[in-house]
This record gives sequence, C-alpha cells and structure tokens, in this order.
Amino acid sequence: MNQKKRNKIKRITKRRYQFLTRPISRYIGNKQVNMNDRYARYYDHLEIIPNSILFEVRDGQSFTDSPYAMYRFMQNDARFENYTFYWVYSQNVELETIMRNLPQVKNTQFVLRNSDKYLRLLASVQYLITNSTFQSFFTKKDGQVYINTWHGTPLKTMGFDIPNNPFASQNVLRNFLMADYLISPNQHTTDMYLKSYKLNGLYDGEILESGYPRIDLTFSVPQAEIYAKLKIAGVNIDFGKQTILYTPTWKGSNLKNPTLDIEQMIAELNYIQEKVSSSYNFLVKVHPFVYPFVQDREELSGILVPDYYDANEMMSITDILITDYSSIFFDFLATGKTILFYSWDKEIYSQDRGMYYKESELPGPTLSTVEEVVQCIQHLDVVKEQFANQYLKMKELMVPYDDAHATERYIDEIFFGILHKEVHHPTICQDKYRIILFPSTLKDNGITTSAINLLNNIDYDKYDVTVIVQNNRNEVALKNINKINKNARIIVRFGWPIYKVEEVYVDQLLKNRSVTPELEKLYPKEAYQREMRRLTGGCHFNVSVDFSGYSYYWAKFMLEVDADRKVIYQHNDLHAEAKARYFIDLRGAFSLYKWYDVLLSVSPTTRDVNRAKLNNYAPEYKFQYCVNTIDTNRIFKHEQEEETLEENNFFLNDVHIPTHVLQDEEYEFILDLTKPKYTKLEYIKKEDDLVAIMSGYYNHQKYFKILFQERYIGWLPAKYLENCNVVDDLKNQKQIHILSHNKERKFAKIDLPFGHQIYKNLFDMEEGISKGSAKLLKDLNIIITQVANVEKVKTIGEFDGESEVETEKYYQFQVDGQTIGWINSKAVTITKEKIISDHNLRTLAKSLEKSWRVEGNYIIQNGKVYASVLDIIANRSTMLEIENSIFYAIWKLNIAGNNYYHGILENGQSIWISSHNITSARNFKYQVKDVKECNYQAVFADEFPQIFMSLEDYYHYLSNDTLEDYRQYIATNNPITILSSMNINNKILLKINWEGKEVFIEKQYVKEYVNEDTLTDIHGNEIPFINSDNINFVTMGRLSNEKNQAALIQAISILLEKDPSLKEKFCLYIMGDGPLKNQLLSLIKNLGLEKNVIMLGQKEHPFYIMKQCDCFILPSLYEGQPMVLLEALTLGMNTIASDIPSNRYVLENGKYGMLIDGTEATEIAETIQEYLAQEHHFAYFDYEQYNQNAIQNFYDEIR
Repeated sequence: MNQKKRNKIKRITKRRYQFLTRPISRYIGNKQVNMNDRYARYYDHLEIIPNSILFEVRDGQSFTDSPYAMYRFMQNDARFENYTFYWVYSQNVELETIMRNLPQVKNTQFVLRNSDKYLRLLASVQYLITNSTFQSFFTKKDGQVYINTWHGTPLKTMGFDIPNNPFASQNVLRNFLMADYLISPNQHTTDMYLKSYKLNGLYDGEILESGYPRIDLTFSVPQAEIYAKLKIAGVNIDFGKQTILYTPTWKGSNLKNPTLDIEQMIAELNYIQEKVSSSYNFLVKVHPFVYPFVQDREELSGILVPDYYDANEMMSITDILITDYSSIFFDFLATGKTILFYSWDKEIYSQDRGMYYKESELPGPTLSTVEEVVQCIQHLDVVKEQFANQYLKMKELMVPYDDAHATERYIDEIFFGILHKEVHHPTICQDKYRIILFPSTLKDNGITTSAINLLNNIDYDKYDVTVIVQNNRNEVALKNINKINKNARIIVRFGWPIYKVEEVYVDQLLKNRSVTPELEKLYPKEAYQREMRRLTGGCHFNVSVDFSGYSYYWAKFMLEVDADRKVIYQHNDLHAEAKARYFIDLRGAFSLYKWYDVLLSVSPTTRDVNRAKLNNYAPEYKFQYCVNTIDTNRIFKHEQEEETLEENNFFLNDVHIPTHVLQDEEYEFILDLTKPKYTKLEYIKKEDDLVAIMSGYYNHQKYFKILFQERYIGWLPAKYLENCNVVDDLKNQKQIHILSHNKERKFAKIDLPFGHQIYKNLFDMEEGISKGSAKLLKDLNIIITQVANVEKVKTIGEFDGESEVETEKYYQFQVDGQTIGWINSKAVTITKEKIISDHNLRTLAKSLEKSWRVEGNYIIQNGKVYASVLDIIANRSTMLEIENSIFYAIWKLNIAGNNYYHGILENGQSIWISSHNITSARNFKYQVKDVKECNYQAVFADEFPQIFMSLEDYYHYLSNDTLEDYRQYIATNNPITILSSMNINNKILLKINWEGKEVFIEKQYVKEYVNEDTLTDIHGNEIPFINSDNINFVTMGRLSNEKNQAALIQAISILLEKDPSLKEKFCLYIMGDGPLKNQLLSLIKNLGLEKNVIMLGQKEHPFYIMKQCDCFILPSLYEGQPMVLLEALTLGMNTIASDIPSNRYVLENGKYGMLIDGTEATEIAETIQEYLAQEHHFAYFDYEQYNQNAIQNFYDEIR
C-alpha cells in the first residue's frame, strides 16, 4: 500500500471517528447541549398541563415586579383556586429568604432554574409569565400562553435604537415575537415594542396598554406590611420623618467584582445621609448585580433594602426618590412626589447608549454632584415649583392608566376574556407581505453586495422584511450588517440548537452525504422546524428566501421556516462550482431542491445552464430567474461614507488612575463636560488623594473626571494633575480568573487541536486575541513548561448579562526552545516521546534550569543576533542593520554565565540577542508584526483624529498606565501620505507624513483619498491620476481565473505590437485583488507593460475611477450575472464584454456594448482594435427602468 492510500485511509478513519464521538462528547461534556437535548424531548412529548402558571422574574433572582403583582392578585381571587403556581428561583439565591416577599403561597411550588423539573415545566405549563426573557433554548409550544410584562418604561434606548449593536437584543426580540401578550403601561412603551424592536408588521400577539401591575403594589399593599418587612430585614424607620429612597442603577462591566463603583456609591450615600438624616429616613435599594457585594457592608447597615423586596412596594412609603437612569422613576410619577436625578456620569452614558428624553423634559432636576443633591433636598419647595410643568406633562404621558386596578384588568382579559374599556389595544400592522431572507455569510463578495442592493430597493410600505444572519461578529460581517437597510429587522442565529443527540448525528450524516433517496426517510424535519421556530419566535412568513444558496446548512433552515413559499437562489453555474470548490455543501443544497418551490437563477442564461445540468434534482418548472438590482445611490455617490460619524466635540474613555493636583489651590471644576459653563470651586491640596475615573476631550483640551474622598466633584483639566504612572488592575477588568499556576515539565503531542486556539497569554482569551488555530500545529510534539487552571466567565445572553463559570486547564508550551503560547489541555495528549534531537534536548533541558519569563521593551545597540539557542552555543551570529531599533523580549536565558534574550523585532522577525547588545527601555506588552512600506494618499476620517508623535508614544497610550496622554488631536481636511503600516496587537497603525513630520495614526482614523491629481496602485504607491488625453480602459473584479485578466493583459501586448503608436497613449486599469495578483504582476513585467497596464487593487470608491475612463471591458470566462457590467452601463460607459451567455443577455446582443467573439487573447485584441477604429453609439441603458423591472421580477417570483 502506497503512502497516498495510507493517508487517505487515515483521513477517512479520523473523520468517521469524529463523526461518532463528537456529538456524544458534547452531550456528555457540555451542560447546555445536554439541557437542550432534554428540553427538545419534553417539548415534543409532554402534554400541556391545564390551569398551570409559571412565574420567572429576573432569571429566578427574586419574586418581585409585575409577575409578583399578578401572582399576589391571583392568590386572593377565587377564580384561581384550582390553578397550580410555579415560581422559578436561581441556584445562587436563598429560597427561604426570597419567599419572605410572598404573603401567601397557596397551591404554589418552587422550581430550581435549569433543573430537570424546570425544563419539563417550560415545555408543559399552560401559562408562562416573566418580566424579562426566557433562555435561548425556550420555544413556546402551541397551546401555551406567554405573557411578557417587561420590567419598566424605557428611558435608555432599546433594541435596534441602540447605536451600532445589531446583536444587543436578539433574545429579547425573539421572546417578544413569541409572546401572546405584551404588557404596556403607556404609549411610549408600546412604541418601544413596535418601533424599537421592530415588531410592527410581524408580531401576531396582542399588546395590552393599561398601566403596570407593579404600580398597583404602590397603592394596594398596606404600609404596615411594608414596615414589618423592613423591620425583619433590620432597616430602621423613624415614623416621625419622611423617607428618601435612593435607587442607583449599575453601569459597570465586571459582574464578578464591581468594587470601584461600590466604594464611590457608599461614600456618596454616607455624605447625603450625614447631611439629611436629622430630617429624613434614608434608604437605598441597589441594582441586583451589586447587592451581593454590599449586603454585608457595615456602612449600609440599617438603610439597605433587601434585593428581594419589591421596589414598587417601597415607593408607597417614599417621599423623595433619588435615581439616575433607572426607569423606576416613571412608576413613581403615579405618587405625585418629588424626583431627583443624580447622574454624575451622564456624559459617557448618553454617548454610549442614548436616551429617549432630553434632560429638559425630565420631571426633576438633573444633578452632577452629591452637594447639589443635598441642596435640592433642603429646598424642595423651589424644586417642586420649578419642575411642576414637566412633572405634570410626563405624568400624563407615562402613568395615564394607573389607578391601582391595572392587574385586575389584565387578568380579566387574558384569563377570562372579560374586556375593559380602559384597556387599549394598539393597532399592529398585519397587511404587509412577509419576507424572511438569509443574505449570505456577509463576506465582501458579489452575493453580499447583491443582497444589500436588493434590500435597498424593496418597497417597505408593502413588504415586511426580516433578515436572518449568523452570529458572526468579525469586522467585515459587522460592516455589511450595518449596510442593511434600516427598515429591515435583523434576527441573529445564536445559542445552541434544540436538537436531540440522535438528530445531531442525522444532521451531520446528511450534510456529508446529502439527502439521497435512501437517506430521505432520516431527514430530521421536526428538528429543523423546531430550531427555526426557536429563532423566529414561531412567526409565520409569506416567503422564505435563501439568497446565498451555497450550503446545506442554511438551505435546510430556510426550507423549514414557517412560510407559504420557499425560494433558493442560484448565483452561478452551480454544477461547475460544485466540481471546483463547494462539492459537499452544494451537493447537500442540491438534494433539498425537490422541496423548494422556486430555484432562482440571477439571469435567464444562468437559469438555462442550471436547469440543464441540475434537472435530476428538481423538475424543470422550478428553475426560474430573477436579475439582481442595482444600488444607484452607491454608484453615483463619490465620497460615500461606510458609517456616519456623529458630530461631537468631546471624547470619553473609562480610566482608573490615582492622582494629585500639582499645588494647593482652589480649582474650578466643570460639573458636566457637555455643559462647561456649569462649574464649582473646590480647594484641593497636593496631598489629597484623588482618583481620575474618566478622561475626556473638550475643545481639544484633556480633562479628567475626579473623585475626592470617593465622591465625584467634577472635571479638571489634565494640566493641573500630576503624572502617576499607575497601572490599571487588569484582573478586575477581565472575565477570566487564574485559579492556580504552576511550573511543569512534560512531553506532549497536539493531537486533538480542532476547535482550539493558541494564545500568547491567558488574558488574551477574553479579548479573542489568538496567535492562530491549534490546527496549524497538529501532530506536533511539544514541551509543556507551565500549567494553569483558569476560571472563565461566559455571558450567555439572558437578563442584563447573565453569566456562567467554566473551569479549564491550559498549558504553556515550547517547540525547539521557543515558547509558543498557551493551549487548552483538551487539545494535547501527554507522551514520553523524544521531541527533538538529543543534542538540542540536552541543551534545552540544561538551559531551562536557568531561564525565566520576561516581557519588556529594549533598545538594540548592536545588530549581532542569533537565530536559535543552538546558534548561540555554536557562536553562529548574524549582523542586522537594527541599531536603535525596538526589541520586544519574551524570554531570558542564561548560557555559560551570559544572559540572552529571545523576542521579536518591530517587523515581526524572531531573534536571540545578548544582554550586552541591548539597553532597557520602557516595558510594554505589544508586539509589532506585518510591517509594510506604503506610499499612497489618504484623508482623515474623523473630525478630530488622534495622532502620535512616535511609536513610543503609541506604546504608552496602549499601556494606559499613566496620567499623561500621548495623543494629539488635530483638525485638518488636507490629504496625508501613508508611508507604512504595521500590526500592533491586532491593531493597524499607520506611519504618515503630516505637515512635514512622520507621525503615527490608527487606521480607523483615515480613509482612502481620490482626487484629480493622484491615484495609488495595488502596492499603495502614488501614481499620476488618469490622463483624459489618453485612451483609458478599465476592468474590475476578483483576480482569479474565471475573470480572465491574464488573457486581457496578453491582448494589450498584442494590440500594442500591432499598433506601436498606442504605446504612449493607451492604458488599462485593473481594479480588484485576489489569488492571481502576483502572477498577473509578473505577466505585466515580462511583457514590458508597466506603463500601459496598471493594477490598482481593491478600491473603496471604484465608480469615481471608472467614470474617468473611456471604456469598461469584461473578458470573463463565465459569470452568473455580471453586476460590474451593469454598474458600468449605469455610469453611461462604453462597454466591451466576452460573448458568454450572461454578458450577452446584459448587453442585449450588442445593443448596449460590444461583444468579444471568444475569450482568447487574440480575440480580445481584435475586438479592442475594432472598437478603437470607429466611433460607437450604443443605446442608452435606462438603469431606473432596469431597477424597476428587476425588483418587480423579484416580487413576481416570491409570490
């Protein structure tokens, strides 16, 4: 048996082993997969339990809010005597403690969240009531009634109104779509459902608008009961005083340790209490995430309201409410009592999230310091008078129905069909034709562009469009998601599918083998339908469109959507594509064609090809065509921005830097950086300890937001503060925690690398900064040098960031003396094999006894370097011209009494160097790689771009360990020259020539510049712009075989040989990039065409360049639908194209342009020569009419 055959057998054996073991391994080892399997079984087989109601509040953290109000009412309603109630509680709460909030528990059972009983009940209770969301696997069954009360009138932006975050609210959206009833206290919340979450047009349930059940608690619960609860909790109440309730929200990012926020909050509370305690009871109810960290704090003893007590009940004994962004203030409006807004960090919050109401519209003063809060408390009459109009207006808007009977009205209608005139039923649009469309994987390619074009041309007055996308958060996918028309709603496929383990096996089998007649009986239709019901909330659509059409994976899902009509696209000769690149995926998709209603090619000629070659998969009548639409706005807009940058003259960042003022002085602090005229004076001494918690720029001057004695006092210019050189506590910011860390020395083999990554350090795991896939090191023998047990906090997407903890083991390892990084222990097997030569092994073993890890930056004094440890021993050195360069050291090694450092140069080259040849520089933790020389023009993409005067300044900035700011903000519209680019810790930094200086800027702050004087080639080198006196041809497309650019280049050579006079005035510009780049560059050079054929590379704004040329030429061997040809016609250009079916169709047999009789170089040259020999008057291409016909074509095929 030869080696090739042995390797094939090995691959097949391995693939079959993985097929057999992977699903069952996940079922055993992954709790979520196991839970989904069980839920799927209960979902399919359990019957609905009559008269059963399940309540879940905040993922089982408490028994409060509107579900609690409804439960409390039911306990006293004789109509519910035969009902069984189930309350969900979380594992991390004490059931006996939170039960104290329930005065009665008749017919009530308590269920542990995620227990087997919980899964059974989710799949079988008749009524489900929550104030938030159920988990990602939950799917409402037919016969179940889902009531979502939500948890407050929104002040902060919600859903799709949150800027630049299409993934933020996906579980909320699908929960809303599933709900039979959405409870709304007012028109504003109704708008949140219909507009912010884009339910209008798709939601099939009912919105009931008639007040909030939880507000009923404020009026219906006896105050004596509330005081009794507080007394049990140790909260002190003086009945001779009025009561202040402070309810701060939490805005931090670390769920495990919000210490810094807490210390500030406690200091502020103590200050307020000290000032007002003689006249008021002062109580505080903190955010649920914060409560576990403060419940035992002595400073809060006697004033902290337990988390499990309902906030609306507390309002009935409250005279003044102090809050920040908590929507609880809307509820408090019903009492008519005073509201104070203490929002010390409103600048950054409003910048990041946004709010629905302006500060001037709020029913109380917005205060920046605790001193202001105290002043308002001491002058309440003035506050009430000043804000009386705003208060009355907002009360009328937000609590128009709240009369203590909202709960009764909702229960009457939902459970007993009794209608009340006070219950408003908002109109929900139901008359649009519903489309659900999978566009593509959203890579930068023609299919993605065509999908976005289509979505921009649909008439949203007649069609409701849902776009379903993969949970892909890479930069390119996010960019393209943000291009999707804002009238469409986006649903994201996230979470584990609710498959049974046997369905997983069948799914993988059919993906690999396709749905053949023999395997058709195994097709898991119910599994795919269950999964799409989960993702879409069970909504019904008129048509499902798989616009991509390239994979079994998405074809199966779009086939099983609840839709009347199923359509799948064919963008090319798919039979040829299956042979070339996509065999398994396309074969699987082909096997589903028999169940699709329409197979839609992108041109009649492509349809004919697919119908002829694929007719064994579907009858001929299913093969139809629909031409792609054109995005004329994009074509005609010269300087189109991918994103619109919001104009803002201040820039904010979170920091935590202890600092001091430079001298004893009375300083003027700005209270709100967005309103710099509001200031206060405070005397600060040099020895006073301050903390800068936020940095910002206003009018190009740096400010810091300052805490003094843990209280916020205002913004102070950076020039008054000393540099501290204090490093942030990274561990408090990370979502991973190292439980143990020990040295090891073991031999191992990377034999199970799939699904694992290599990390430079452990904390890179959280940031997703990988050195590469472990697959690249498969079967490599390694030495393990360290082992660490790591606890990882995983956010699983439920209520306000629910998380779970996993513990895993990671190994640090070396290969041939070089430390590579860290890898999950599951990817390796411990062995006893020798991994390198005996000599190298002995050297390495000996050196490891005298080696240690270092991470730092050094300056090279002498360019004498070594390639490896063996070269050091053998004294084989190399001289490099790297004096005064930066050297990033990773490892220090002692050999024969001398120290050597191992690390990398700025260009990414790995070297060893003697300690005698370097001097210490400032430590940093960033490596430089992929250094490339450039020479092209650009402009700043930001109004106030930040530049760095040196690389060292950039390292200082990245380290964020000092008060000094190394950025400079500039304002200019002048073009700049890009000199080079480099990758620093996965960020692209550019060296630019700005005003005669070589400075640095991050790539995000610049964009390509095109003017009439300069242009850049594929290398980024500046070249003269297109000369209108020349004969200028242009082509555009991926540099690949099917585009036939090589033949086009050869044709230009033939043309110039036949007519040498053209050499001085003929030029072909090629736009695009791809695998043939270097081959085509070599061809141009070999033919001596450097002045006549210019490769420009990928261009962000190609149409401006095209418009400067005389003729567009497309010599492709095959095309599905040549969009670039349509774009050239839209620009009014003369065109030449190969006479292939799709080009002939677009040009209507020569009506709109010339056709090349063949695809060989000689044939292309002859056609160009013919074109140049005479004037041409081609017909006008009416792109508007084309687009109208194209979109109508689409409408006809989907109905």
